[in-house]
Parts: sequence; structure tokens; C-alpha cells
Amino acid sequence: MPTHRSVASAQRDSLLRSYRQRGHSNRDLCLAYSVKTDRDYIFPSSRHFLHWIAYLETDREVEAFEPASELECSDAEGPPRCGDFAAKVSLVDGRVIWHKLGAQETTAPCISDSEQNVRVVTDEELRSCSVVSMRWLKVICFAAALRGERQASITGAVLQAVRSQRSGIVRDILGALPDHDDAIVKGVIGRLAIKDALILNLSGSGFTPDTSWVWGKA
Repeated sequence: MPTHRSVASAQRDSLLRSYRQRGHSNRDLCLAYSVKTDRDYIFPSSRHFLHWIAYLETDREVEAFEPASELECSDAEGPPRCGDFAAKVSLVDGRVIWHKLGAQETTAPCISDSEQNVRVVTDEELRSCSVVSMRWLKVICFAAALRGERQASITGAVLQAVRSQRSGIVRDILGALPDHDDAIVKGVIGRLAIKDALILNLSGSGFTPDTSWVWGKA
């Protein structure tokens, strides 16, 4: 009897084949779905994966991004493929910069930082944000579970609640939507935290009903 593979499995295998065809190995690969860009990415190391969580997916100043592994080597607009460039980043203020992973801030890139707007993210910075980044993973997972679903009705209800309350804890939002599934509401909260103006405080603990939040729009 033939086996039927899921869409997610087929997409994963396709990404891996594409990645290998570019000359990369499978060592320490991380596959992730970005809520912010609505795309799947393969990150070549845990450092790149951590950088994606902290400095791309959940950074409120980042509008969009393209991991360096997804860009063609002949990309005339970016730096040459030397050093450990992690991503091409579009900021909310309209600027485009490059992120580079470096062991320390003084790591000298192979191009002029001032000419190419290179932001060096050091290993020390990655270590300092690792705990909070792992807490963000739960938020990302709840939001990613709604992939391909608009959930317009629940999104509207959540927006109405947060705009009315302005601040509080996640339990307050859940309590304002008693007739809706908590997992879906948490997924919408995750979307708004990643793509909109809902600010979650994960500095002290993980994503729970007691997580505090603030609505950042006037």
C-alpha cells in the first residue's frame, strides 16, 4: 500500500533538497516557519536559528528579512559571500541593512561596514538573549499553528479587547473571549505580538496566561 506524505513533509523535503543543491550539508540544520514573512526557512546552525528568533522574527524594528542562505551569490545589492552574513533586513523605517554573526564586535568583515550598513551580532549578544528567545518559541508555535488561516472573527475580537484594555495579562484577553478556543486566541495573540503592536513581556517567565502585555498603538 503506498504511503501518503503530508504537505508539510513534502515541503520540508523540498527545502532540504534545494539546500543540498546549493552545496550545503545537513549538519545542525534548523527548519522554521516565519509568521512575519509567511515562509519556511532552513537555518544552517543553532546560532543562525537563535539570531532569527531574537533579531528578525520578534524584533519590532524589522519589517521583513531574507536569510543569506536564501539569496543568490550573485546578488549585486548585497555584500559578497564571505564572512558569516546571516540576513538581509528591511527595517520599518525603510532602511535595508545586513546582519552578520561575529564572535565579537571587533570582528572585521570583508567589506566596509559603513558602506554596506552591516550590523554585527556577536556571540555574547546571542547568549544574553537565548533564554528569552526560547520563551518566544512558544509564542511563535501558537501563531504558526494558524498558518494559512485568517481567523478574521477571532482576530477582530482580540483587537477589540486589547484596544479597550490597553494593558493587562493574557488571561484578561482569554476572559474577554470565553466562547472561543484558547489555543486559537493564543495563536492570534502571537500573531499580533510578531506582526503588530501587541508587546509581550517575556523577560521574567514564559508565555502563560499570566504573561503581561501592552498595546503599543495610540
